[in-house]
Amino acid sequence: MDREELLDYLRGFLARVGAEEGYLFGSRARGEELLNSDVDLVIVSDTFEGVQFPRRLVMLQEHWQLPYFLEALPYTREELARLSRSRGVVAEAIQHGVRLSPALKGGDRG
Repeated sequence: MDREELLDYLRGFLARVGAEEGYLFGSRARGEELLNSDVDLVIVSDTFEGVQFPRRLVMLQEHWQLPYFLEALPYTREELARLSRSRGVVAEAIQHGVRLSPALKGGDRG
């Protein structure tokens, strides 16, 4: 799967899980991935409100169809705003990652 195919898939994935936006980061965002590199993805959705973190991961895995491991970081907009002001991985993903919007319903390719 080339980079554009991956980005198209991720846009469709974000639409399927009801996300408002996502940030691809890590080796796949930098174009330095190996054959079996995971997909590092911050996922922003207010549907995560009140849902414990482990359940959020299960919700996302139910929609994941690629043979690569999904390393998901699912947050609400409020959580993302707070974490973006820190020096952690989320702030790094927002600053240096690839920002993705969900695919429009007609363009959902995943």
